[in-house]
Amino acid sequence: MRLQGAEARLMPPEVLAIMRQRMAAGAGGFPLVGTPDTIAERLETLGAAGIDGALLTWIDYDTGLADFIRDVLPLLVKAGIRA
Repeated sequence: MRLQGAEARLMPPEVLAIMRQRMAAGAGGFPLVGTPDTIAERLETLGAAGIDGALLTWIDYDTGLADFIRDVLPLLVKAGIRA
């Protein structure tokens, strides 16, 4: 955030607050946080915007990946965005 310097000072406070939150949650990436339904919906939104891939990471990678496979992937298959 500090490297944004002058640009950050020109941002409305609400935009700066969102930017700070995203930087803290994942170095400014698109946050996928929430229930399996919420995460699947956000991935659907990204797909509808033309994004056809994503890099995912978790604080506890093994548990996060297992949860994603078990809980989110079936929702993506059901939505028709994952075969």
